[in-house]
Amino acid sequence: MMSQDDDFTLSDDPTPQEPEQSQDSQAIAIDTTSIQQMLEQHKQNLKQRRRQRNENIKAAHKKRIEKLNKAAEQAKAKYHETKIATRRPKIERLLQLLEKKRHIQAKIDICAEQKDAAFTGMAQKFQLAIDARCAALEQMQS
Repeated sequence: MMSQDDDFTLSDDPTPQEPEQSQDSQAIAIDTTSIQQMLEQHKQNLKQRRRQRNENIKAAHKKRIEKLNKAAEQAKAKYHETKIATRRPKIERLLQLLEKKRHIQAKIDICAEQKDAAFTGMAQKFQLAIDARCAALEQMQS
């Protein structure tokens, strides 16, 4: 048979179990606050990682933009140098041709003046010859 002590330990008396429930509820309360703190810490860590990732992305983007701008400036400078290098001989040749044209034009002008002077001289000689012939013919007729 069971003794009274055995019956007491086996009974469903709520009194001895209350302290256990309050300890369990305190443990649960502690666990929920620690879980909430962990969740909050996790959220903050996520925000910080996102912020850091965005900053890294912006820094990398800025670095790429600067690199592209530098490459564009170098390409422009190289193009300008190449343009000057290819145009310089052409411009020098053009200047030589312009100078040659001026000399030829000057020679043409001199030759035209000499031709005009020769024609004028010949015209005067012909005029004198014609006048002399006319005078001779008039004397013969008279």
